[in-house]
Parts: sequence; C-alpha cells; structure tokens
Amino acid sequence: MIIRWLRHAESEANAGLKSSSPATIPLTAQGRTAAAHFAEALTLAPEVVVVSEYTRARETAAPILARFPHVRRLTLPVHEFTFLCPSRCRDTTHHDRKSMVEAYWQRDDPEYVDGVDAESFAQFRARVRSSLVEIAGLECGYVLVVSHGQVMQLVRAAVTARSLDAVTMADVRRAILSQPIANLALFEMRPADLRL
Repeated sequence: MIIRWLRHAESEANAGLKSSSPATIPLTAQGRTAAAHFAEALTLAPEVVVVSEYTRARETAAPILARFPHVRRLTLPVHEFTFLCPSRCRDTTHHDRKSMVEAYWQRDDPEYVDGVDAESFAQFRARVRSSLVEIAGLECGYVLVVSHGQVMQLVRAAVTARSLDAVTMADVRRAILSQPIANLALFEMRPADLRL
C-alpha cells in the first residue's frame, strides 16, 4: 500500500486573515483554484480518499472526489494539531498568536493542555497513531490523505525515526521551522515505514 499525504490548499489563515475556529477556516479563492488544478492534474485515481473533517481539507478534497466519483471517501481525525485553546485565539491571525505559539513549544511538555478544546502533544500523537492504524488496515493499494501541515510533519518525522513514539515535540517544531510543508505538497509513505 502507498499512502500519499496531501496538505490542504491555501486557507484564509495561511493568507494572514483572522480566524475564529480551527475547524472552520475555509480556503481562499486562490486556494480553491489551486485545489481544482491539483485534482485536474491527477493521473491516477486513489482507491480511498481519507479526509480531515476541517473545512479547508474538505474543500481541498472536493474537486478530487468530483473528478473520481467512485472513489471511497473516509473521514478520519487527521485534522490539525490544536495546541492552543481556541477560545483564546478567536478572531486572531497567525501573527497575533506568535508569542503564544512560541511559549507553547518552549514549554516542551507533551502532556500540557492549553485549555478547553485544545489537545496535548501526547493526545495529538495518539490521535494520529489511531488514524494511521485505520489507514494501514484498509485493503487497497493507494490511499490519498487530505490533511494538514503539523500532522504531516509528525508522520514524516515518525517515518524518519521508524516510530511514532520516538518523535518528540522538539523534533516536530524543528521540522516545522526548518522544513515547512507547502500547501498542496505531497508526502509518500508505506505502512511498513514505521512501527505503530
């Protein structure tokens, strides 16, 4: 089985606009156009498309699913890592949250939960693991996962380490800063690439 992870297209938050909820951030007009072009350029239909339930991932997946209407769709919790309390971040931009983001990662506590509807790094890793186990159990040859940058950073680091448990917060933060994942970038792996 080949698993290709796709980061969603440009969202309003990526473009520097304010957001009110991590789950409901839509794509920009440019992001919707780019997602449509990405779908048109696909030459091989996946057998299963796994989609995060977040709006920007669903909007990215929509033209792929429209192009390949017989492909099975599966929604799994491969959504973004919500490490900051969403109510504290309502109606803010990435720039507005910068000091809170830096403080979170500097704390380097995988069990810390910032507030209601936030998750710890340990919870995030466990959520991604459960999704990977479910994906690996699909009986097919090609799965496309429409997801988010921090999820992909965790999975990519786990493949390098050959284990999710070996990946630390510092590993993920270092990857985010030194090897950012662009919108609509792909990362390919196989279930055998890491121990779950």
